[in-house]
Amino acid sequence: MTTALNAHDRQPGFVADETVGRLAKWLRILGFDTRYVPDFSRQPSNMAATGKRILLTRSRYHYQNEKSIQVFRLKSDDVMQQVTEVLTALDLTIDAIEPCSRCIRCNVPTCVVAKASVFGKVPDYIWETQAEFYQCRQCQKIYWPGSHYQRIQAIIANILPAQKASDDN
Repeated sequence: MTTALNAHDRQPGFVADETVGRLAKWLRILGFDTRYVPDFSRQPSNMAATGKRILLTRSRYHYQNEKSIQVFRLKSDDVMQQVTEVLTALDLTIDAIEPCSRCIRCNVPTCVVAKASVFGKVPDYIWETQAEFYQCRQCQKIYWPGSHYQRIQAIIANILPAQKASDDN
């Protein structure tokens, strides 16, 4: 698949099947709308539910005759290489990445919440040392830009040079 998104198109949406569950989590971390459906291949009704989403899979056999959905088959079994495959194939750049803007559990966008509203809901040390908090609108999970955010930024920096190198070949 060599579909590239035009600059005016919105971010792609994805559906990940049971073969790429960790990829689904990482795409959410990077801010991409990614549904994870572990039993997708066993429920044909899911095909219609994909809408304009791209189905991500490592399976060479499932969906091979399916013409009603866009399927992207990943080659690697390494999650970071899978992320690079997706970003490269869809020509997604740093501008498309919105780290930590979605709940990694629910896939729902997070929203900024007042620090006072999370008092007693996060560890005391976190409440005392962090200024920004975000919350999932669905499951109410609270997020903050702690050390995990810095690690995610480092991973993004490592993914994008790998993407650039593969583009140059």
